Amino acid sequence: MARKIPVKLVMQYRDQGFSRNMIAKTQKVGRSSVSDVFQRA
Repeated sequence: MARKIPVKLVMQYRDQGFSRNMIAKTQKVGRSSVSDVFQRA
């Protein structure tokens, strides 16, 4: 089963200046998933 990506948290981390790699590690999701969230936003 696929894991849900916490989109709001990812966007908050982005606003705070976190890198995609750091966001992916802290939320335990793939970097490509973080990139997908950025593209859709």
